[in-house]
Amino acid sequence: LLLEIYSTDYDDRLPPANTWMDATFDYGKSDLIYSDPNIEGIKKSQYGYAFFRPLSGLRTQSISDPAEMPLTFESKDLSRNANGLLDLLPYRLKKHKGNNVSFLDYHAAVMPEEWRFNVIVVDLREP
Repeated sequence: LLLEIYSTDYDDRLPPANTWMDATFDYGKSDLIYSDPNIEGIKKSQYGYAFFRPLSGLRTQSISDPAEMPLTFESKDLSRNANGLLDLLPYRLKKHKGNNVSFLDYHAAVMPEEWRFNVIVVDLREP
């Protein structure tokens, strides 16, 4: 939701991947919303979500299939403003059947383990 509000305020553009948490912080005003509750023993300076780097600074309306385009996802990289590709998805054993992923159309889903091996092509519409 914070990314949707941000993009509305910034001419339909997504934030830069390397500062996505910082750019959206004022919309939520709490670091807790960036912390993955599925990570046991997570420290205050750790988060657990990453931004899908190929979308950095793009206009949301330029993406051909927003319902299939990952936006944020659970991540092995626990640092602030983590961003990258799906190889950052953690491997979950038994307790979790997959990983939480939010998509560019702002729906979320638990994606199966093998989904992290998908190749995502960012297909842009003509301006």
